[in-house]
Amino acid sequence: MADPVLLKQAVIDALTAIPGLGGRVHDGALTKAAATDSAGYVLPYVVLFAGIGDNPQETTARGDTPTGALVFDFQTTCVGPGTGQSAGVARDVRTALLNLRIGRGTVRKNPDGFDQPTPVREEGVTPVRYMLPQQWRLITN
Repeated sequence: MADPVLLKQAVIDALTAIPGLGGRVHDGALTKAAATDSAGYVLPYVVLFAGIGDNPQETTARGDTPTGALVFDFQTTCVGPGTGQSAGVARDVRTALLNLRIGRGTVRKNPDGFDQPTPVREEGVTPVRYMLPQQWRLITN
């Protein structure tokens, strides 16, 4: 079975390589104040939420029941100082992750995940920021 720690690190590496993001990728939470520009606006960043995956041991169309498969669901939350910037980060994240080969699997949109159509303002946080979550799935065997 694939190691979920290594899978998560591969996702972090792909996100960190996004040009213009400046490596601002956070694992599970923003643990310090968000970086800002000289005018005080938050710089775009991504938060990755990932667990350890699951092996559902479902039977394939061929009749096999792969015991080594891992379904690794995760979420990226794309953040920017306005709706346009957070949507731009989400576009860049989609470009970096969609169809990314990791090990013996390929990252896809999670068919079971919710689709947030537009960025939403995070209330009660200064400086102002907008978030756009995206749901992903990687199935390995």
